[in-house]
Amino acid sequence: MQLTQHHNVEFAIQAVDETAFTIQNQRHSAPFLLSERGVQRLECAKLAHWDVSKIDQLLEASNPKNGALDSQAGAQELPELVILSTGARIVFPSAEQRAAFLRRGVGLEVMDQKTASFTFNVLLQEQRRVWLLAVLPD
Repeated sequence: MQLTQHHNVEFAIQAVDETAFTIQNQRHSAPFLLSERGVQRLECAKLAHWDVSKIDQLLEASNPKNGALDSQAGAQELPELVILSTGARIVFPSAEQRAAFLRRGVGLEVMDQKTASFTFNVLLQEQRRVWLLAVLPD
């Protein structure tokens, strides 16, 4: 007897290592935003050569208070949750950055890349509105 319904998850993360995520048999290095609709590379000067100690600058480019999540979302709804993957070491954004997400009704969780990948895939399989904001240090 089947107790869970399985859905075709086109943009699940297949593999992750210290330098990249594998999605649809293609390696993607950060920064990028991943949702059920695909991978969107974040082209932003602030993100080009980010310093892990400057996580707030990174989030500025995708922060809901600036409307960047809205532009990434396009016609789709904002996510319930954004998973911020900061590489092998967890780096937390400022309270102001976290609050900006919450004011828009978007949760923000910070995880290392392996935990973020697993969590993203599970939530995607459950058909939850989840995005992964992936950043790996140079």
